Amino acid sequence: MYSGLLHSVFAGNAVQTGVTVDIVALTVGLGWTIAGVVCIVLAIPLALGRIGRNSFYGARFQRSLESDEAWQLINRFAGKQMIVWSIPLIIVGLVSFFLPLQSHVMLTIILGFAPLLFVLMPAFNTWRFAQQIDDQDSERL
Repeated sequence: MYSGLLHSVFAGNAVQTGVTVDIVALTVGLGWTIAGVVCIVLAIPLALGRIGRNSFYGARFQRSLESDEAWQLINRFAGKQMIVWSIPLIIVGLVSFFLPLQSHVMLTIILGFAPLLFVLMPAFNTWRFAQQIDDQDSERL
């Protein structure tokens, strides 16, 4: 029902303005663009070291929970990683608006799932960073 309603709304708009809207491109583009912006907004307080140890928000690995100093070190790194990896996520979202995704199923699948890499990489990089902090570093913290 809703897809028919959206189609009729956009189709009616196309007749009046001569512009067609690819609803798939709109959905994928909005989804990834919003996800990238939300990731950056969530990452800024971590990168600035404004989030203390907690059970809800931040990179919660065994090493990061050992001390407040380890938490800050690892979560500042995590925040910076999230910001860096969110930029290509936003770019993919913006580019998606201009691609004919409705008529290209494989491209839609690739753009639908490939950006998950930009979400998973900061988590993996932060986990590796946390693993590299050895006992000497932990004692200095």
